[in-house]
Amino acid sequence: MLVSGVVDVQHETVEDLQLWKVERPTRNASPFAQPADARIAATSSVSIIQVDKSGNEVAVQQVQGRAADGSPNVIPFAETIPLTSVTRTIRIRAGRHVFAERTGSANAPVVHLVSPNGGRLTAGMKVQWTASDADKDTLTFALLYSANGGRSWRPLATDLQETTFTLPALSSLPGSTNAVLRVLANDSFYTSFDDSDSPLVVPTSPPVPKILQRDGLSIPFGRKLILTGMATDIDEGMITNSSSFVWSSDRDGRLGAGQELFVQRLSRGVHRITLEVRDAQGKTASTSIRVYVGVGAPTQLTPNVPVAGGND
Repeated sequence: MLVSGVVDVQHETVEDLQLWKVERPTRNASPFAQPADARIAATSSVSIIQVDKSGNEVAVQQVQGRAADGSPNVIPFAETIPLTSVTRTIRIRAGRHVFAERTGSANAPVVHLVSPNGGRLTAGMKVQWTASDADKDTLTFALLYSANGGRSWRPLATDLQETTFTLPALSSLPGSTNAVLRVLANDSFYTSFDDSDSPLVVPTSPPVPKILQRDGLSIPFGRKLILTGMATDIDEGMITNSSSFVWSSDRDGRLGAGQELFVQRLSRGVHRITLEVRDAQGKTASTSIRVYVGVGAPTQLTPNVPVAGGND
């Protein structure tokens, strides 16, 4: 079970307490990735207590949270705990004081992903599901995405109240021909989920290039110009292959390739210097700056304009 929240030691409260318990084996150990700072030295005596139906404590795990900056008594946490077979209640305790507790009802919710269950995902597509709870508990939902057939997951949306969700632009998702959507239903203690039945297809996105030199740069004629670029890609991460970076001038043509380029001499006048970056899937995108070469600077230069492009 994933237990998260924000402990206020001074006021003996727990804000935004969330419990996510999966009712059947998952393809991933936890439906959510833990924050990077969740496993550090404990800063307080806050513990997560598991209690059986008779009120006996059956397991205790200390919270490994870090106090919020400027608020030493406020501790955000996210802990994955091994839930015992007899646990019925979760308590958050500091010392002898119980700040919050949550008891599971008799039944877990039931959820079914209606659509999509295969095919190509597109921006604006509606994801739909049905859900019910025999105990009439209020349900909240989360939608997850996997680009690798369910080996790892990233959240698309959390704390949903409705049983539909409209997909936003897909440029923030890794492309895949074996993608999976997962919907989770939570009754504040138990969690159930359902996955899309057949592989989903998400197109790859072009890289995002950036020129580190400022737009409107002015240099004397004959002086060497150093150009530096970088690019990230949702599928690859940081692009480091030098041959993927190609530089050109609208006055002098191709200048060369590489993340860093030394241009010995540019002709006089205003140049639009363009960096085009190609990723491993052949997608391209470009961005540009204006550089003035000569004596003195013109009164106005066109602002830097990124240009997205691509080879589908």
